Amino acid sequence: MPLLVDDLRKEQAQHKRLALQNYYAAYALAVISAIASVSAAILAAAGSAGKATIAVLAAIPAAVLAANAVMKFDSRSSWHWRKAKRLAVLQRALQYQGASESDIAEKWSQIDIDMVRDWQPLGGLTPPATRGDE
Repeated sequence: MPLLVDDLRKEQAQHKRLALQNYYAAYALAVISAIASVSAAILAAAGSAGKATIAVLAAIPAAVLAANAVMKFDSRSSWHWRKAKRLAVLQRALQYQGASESDIAEKWSQIDIDMVRDWQPLGGLTPPATRGDE
């Protein structure tokens, strides 16, 4: 039977991984947007590219903004970091402060309930009242 502390570690690792993935996605979109914008400006000023190429490059920042507005990578990254930090607090309480497993399990359940309320749905869509995992 797995130990609660191991379950906490595994869950923390998962949320840290998802936080980093969402952070890197948001960062990559920002870099792509900046590069496309600067490239369009340089090519337009130099007159070295066709109108279609410049138009496509100029449209990329708007597409990136729309993608990030729907996917909410920055908000999702923050959510996963907060969840990982809250689980780390439980792990330390269990390992170093003498908290009982039943108290930690109860607090973990409450964290899950609280965190579901803070989840950012895609594109402003309303999340279902029950996700089937409760």
